[in-house]
Amino acid sequence: MDITLEKNTLTISGTVSTEKVPHHSLTYSEYTLGDYRRAFTISAEFDADKIAATVQNGTLRLVLPKAEAVQAKKISVKSVE
Repeated sequence: MDITLEKNTLTISGTVSTEKVPHHSLTYSEYTLGDYRRAFTISAEFDADKIAATVQNGTLRLVLPKAEAVQAKKISVKSVE
């Protein structure tokens, strides 16, 4: 599996194999055998250097943290008398 980010386009690509797990059956599959590719346009609000990807039990998890500049900041209000 390959994940790339270029000009605000996040692309996930890979190959679906014929691997079968004993005593398990497939419930759902978005792709059949062969290559796949999905592309998503993301805003510039994400910190590209901190994007992380993990796979656990066949599930891909992508974490796209917001960049510091776009996170909401609390502004304190001072009373002037």
